[in-house]
Amino acid sequence: MYFLLFVSVLVLGIVLDLSYFHFQYFKLINHSKKEKKLPFGIEDWETIYFFREREVLWLGNLAGISTLLGLLGTVLGIHSAFENMKHFKQASPEIFAGGISQALLTTIYGLMIAIPSILAMHIFRNFLDSLDKRVEGIFREML
Repeated sequence: MYFLLFVSVLVLGIVLDLSYFHFQYFKLINHSKKEKKLPFGIEDWETIYFFREREVLWLGNLAGISTLLGLLGTVLGIHSAFENMKHFKQASPEIFAGGISQALLTTIYGLMIAIPSILAMHIFRNFLDSLDKRVEGIFREML
């Protein structure tokens, strides 16, 4: 469960970094479009784009990891429930409930990280593609 917390902090950090990046670059691009000049060259933009694209891809990777960790927690929780039943030598809902509760919580936490991560990945991928098209348009106008 602590690893899911770590993954959620990573996702939040990447989302905040990408949000700040897009805010700054959209402002810069809109200002540069009026002047028809960018403060960086095409090679610099390709480096920036590659780095930011890797961050966007990491959101997808973290979504997959958190989903799998949620599934792992589910399996471990159900295993724990059956072990408790074996230990107490009876099958009562009270004994079974503790393991099932753990199983459901890790599934919920995994999905709470995965779903926003996938959504953010698609949003930032679209933002990055839109930004790339704007920058390419400005570079074409400069030539």
